[in-house]
Amino acid sequence: TNLSARLDHAVASCDSRAMSSTLSDYIKREPDKKPMEWASTFGISRPYLYDLVGGTRYPSIAVANRIAAATGGEVPVTVWPNIAAILDAARESAA
Repeated sequence: TNLSARLDHAVASCDSRAMSSTLSDYIKREPDKKPMEWASTFGISRPYLYDLVGGTRYPSIAVANRIAAATGGEVPVTVWPNIAAILDAARESAA
């Protein structure tokens, strides 16, 4: 179905969990960049950035997409457990 094809495309384009980075790992590669700069890059507040890096909050799909785009896909949408679970559930129901 069309939904199944779209899910397959989304997963194929960003489901590289084994090769992907967490946001924390990605940020650690540029230690000179300030938290406010990272927050601005991702279009989020600094406190929200701290929550995402610390794992106390998960992003919305829109924020996860912005992070994926800003990191060139190195922090894919599916690295976030909440979004990976949604994709997994959607694939199961589409099958």
